[in-house]
Amino acid sequence: ADQSAEAAASKKDLTEMYLKVINIIKGNNIYLQDVILDWVNSRLKARELSVETLSDLKDGVKLLHLLEILSGDVVGKFYQQPKTEVFMVENCSIALNFCKQKGINKIRVGAQGNFAL
Repeated sequence: ADQSAEAAASKKDLTEMYLKVINIIKGNNIYLQDVILDWVNSRLKARELSVETLSDLKDGVKLLHLLEILSGDVVGKFYQQPKTEVFMVENCSIALNFCKQKGINKIRVGAQGNFAL
């Protein structure tokens, strides 16, 4: 009976941990978002840039700056002030290609924002 209770408790713990990880991945963990924002801003500070939300990276500009800071390399030309969604997507494509060139090509992002390694 004790083993059965332990197994049930362990399964409950694993389920709770799994749900926490899913919430973190889906962006439902405010604390983790704050930690990530602090980390991103601590890096972007080198160029006197910052973000207030992770959505501020969606045009690709600050994301590309972050990649340059982290890698120590120059990404190349990109749209510094993208006016249309097409230019924003192009910037993000440049960021993904840069990551791929650096050997970071294991992340797949689905159409609904879910991702896998």
